[in-house]
Amino acid sequence: MELESHQKSDDLNNRSATFRRWLAPLLLLCLIVFQYPYLLLYPFHGAQLARRFFISGPAVISAVAMLLIVISNWNLLFVSGSSRPTLFFRISLLTVFSICVTQFTLIHNYTFREISFNLVWFALPLIVFMRGNEFKRLLPSYMAFFWIFNALYAGQDLWRWGEEIGLPANRNWHGALLVATTPFLLLCIQRALSAKGVSKALILLAMTPPSLFSITVLYRCQSRGANLALAFAGILLAATVHIQSKRPFSTTFLKRVALWGSVSIFLAFSTVVLFFGDSIAQVIMRDVRIPLWGGAVSLFKHNPFLGVGAASYESHYVYHIPLAKFLRSWYYTERSDNPHNHFLYMLGSLGTLGVAATLYLWFYPIIHGLKNFGRLDGVTKLVLFAFIALTIHSMFDIVMSVWPTMYLALILQGLLWRECFFRDKKTEQQLILSPRQHSFVFFGIATSCVAAAIALSLFFVGWMIRQDAMGSAAERDAVLCYENGYFSIASREYDKAMRANCAPIYSYQAGMFSLLYLRDYRLALKYFNHLQSLPGNIIVHSNAHIANCLIHLNRRREALSYLYEELKVYPVSIIALHNILRLEKTLGLDIQAEKTAVRLLEALKFKGLTVGDIKLILEHPKFDGQFHLIKEYRNEK
Repeated sequence: MELESHQKSDDLNNRSATFRRWLAPLLLLCLIVFQYPYLLLYPFHGAQLARRFFISGPAVISAVAMLLIVISNWNLLFVSGSSRPTLFFRISLLTVFSICVTQFTLIHNYTFREISFNLVWFALPLIVFMRGNEFKRLLPSYMAFFWIFNALYAGQDLWRWGEEIGLPANRNWHGALLVATTPFLLLCIQRALSAKGVSKALILLAMTPPSLFSITVLYRCQSRGANLALAFAGILLAATVHIQSKRPFSTTFLKRVALWGSVSIFLAFSTVVLFFGDSIAQVIMRDVRIPLWGGAVSLFKHNPFLGVGAASYESHYVYHIPLAKFLRSWYYTERSDNPHNHFLYMLGSLGTLGVAATLYLWFYPIIHGLKNFGRLDGVTKLVLFAFIALTIHSMFDIVMSVWPTMYLALILQGLLWRECFFRDKKTEQQLILSPRQHSFVFFGIATSCVAAAIALSLFFVGWMIRQDAMGSAAERDAVLCYENGYFSIASREYDKAMRANCAPIYSYQAGMFSLLYLRDYRLALKYFNHLQSLPGNIIVHSNAHIANCLIHLNRRREALSYLYEELKVYPVSIIALHNILRLEKTLGLDIQAEKTAVRLLEALKFKGLTVGDIKLILEHPKFDGQFHLIKEYRNEK
């Protein structure tokens, strides 16, 4: 009887250990896949509203990861030894967590959602680090699934010969997804066929169609960032493989390669500058990223210590974007919420110490992987390649902030942390299989605190999932009602979305609908005022819309202050300057009106326009930003 009871107890312990090991990867991977469930149910570009309904966002993913960290065995963080790299690893994580907690304390109206959003770039890779073996076993199949999932959308674009936006609905993000997932698909094909004893020639033949498909689609994406990332990652790893090769002639060969390579690069660079220098200079001068980067640096200079927090980044960033951005009429966008460089984004979000920790957590594992590339297994080599490619691409685009490339990159990063900072496999196995050595080693106060943290985390996770689901569902219904002409129902749905989820975008959408379609200025002002109370309190022309509502409510002096704020965000806006000038004249502010008139003429000169163009811009507001279209419009007339 005792033997049977011991066997049952061991079986129960093993099942419990297995459940704990696989809970994190399965739960998180499912949440990432099903973030937009309609994309799976109706995988066609015709389902334009499929992306409006979602059940989990970055804040939810981060909160779930933190909850799983709490209920995991904390000792796993400390079994990797006391070497200097692992010490810096722990200090970096502690630094980032401390900064986010401090921001949560100091920044007005920050909630659990905001601190979760701030921590997503660290919480997700940390739980992957703690459950690395399980994530690593699932990763090839997971990435292959995303390749197939994406192929359903990419194939439609290829068939229609339209723009290649694929699953991410953007050609640049699509290119990044292809570069990251294709190698893992090929690995899955190789593993499956090798297990069946298929010859290498047939395996290569089977890999050819998906490879050609990826190459064709990547070419049609026309993504400079994705192509540069693929080329750089491939060349870097190829050079690493060659350097680490043990051939007797490698040193001499490398010297020759270095010599002739330097000569070739010099000649190629000279040729390009000589024949294409003007074209390259024009591309640089016209590209909007350079002024965006300048704005990110300016934001950091004004907030060097703690940063402004990722959740409220946009509301601070818009005041620092230089004038040059607004003169790039060909690349003009109304909204600027990201500098299109991940590390500049983190620099403004977390400050000096935070970005120093981020850079260490990001680049030390890459350096470690390159130095030990020959000793890595096949999956880890692909992880390193994909992560380097996504890192390079993130210097020019927002692939680290959008679904699904953001989550895939963070999973890859966690696996590199595992390879770099985690060595003690034997101790790990003992900790996993021994429930008595679980993190809950302290009873009484410690156990109560952990239990309370788990309960609180579960509550907030459930609350945020409910917010995301109900808010996005209501907003989707509002768009459907608007498209079918049911304005009153659409208004109620927008209001429901705002009440269900306090995300700034819902308050902005509700205000815009009330302003433009219902002409209810009091209701619109109510929504915009609610937006003002949130951490992310500026979206596009929200200040101008508030001023518009106040003017119609005969509160002109108050409206003027919001127009001044609008001008700080859009310094050469013809519409804003015209409205300020008219309002100042109405209020009898003649001296201010004279200064505004001069500034209006300067803005017109900057844009190469005349006073006669003001009327056209007022009739067609898009020409205020995309003023190069005015000539095309007049030619068509």
